[in-house]
Amino acid sequence: MDWINSLNLGSSMEIVLIGALCLMLTQAIKQTKLNNHWLPWVAMALGVLIALLVGASQGDTHYWSLIILGLLIGGFSAGLFDGFKAPFQAYQTNKSTNNAPETPVQWQPSSAQLNESAKDEGSVPKDANQ
Repeated sequence: MDWINSLNLGSSMEIVLIGALCLMLTQAIKQTKLNNHWLPWVAMALGVLIALLVGASQGDTHYWSLIILGLLIGGFSAGLFDGFKAPFQAYQTNKSTNNAPETPVQWQPSSAQLNESAKDEGSVPKDANQ
């Protein structure tokens, strides 16, 4: 909160109100059937709406700073990083499933290879006796 407050986008009261309302609504939306993939984006939109409403109730007319403040607080309340991470994970998952074999390949040694490894374990090197 100190970082957002140092940007001088809004008063401390606006930051607290926007943060509390945004966090409560984000938690309520998590309980719905909405895919959590969209949650950061929905939270940022809610943050903008809440910021504009709180700013209007406080008499603040700096709308662009309120919009930025709402985006930041809404994003932080839902995990801004997840909003950017999810599309890349979906791309990587799609990319890896297209190239992956249908069944995993597992190496199984032949009986000759097993016999050789058993002989190697029981033998003593010639230099060890000297």
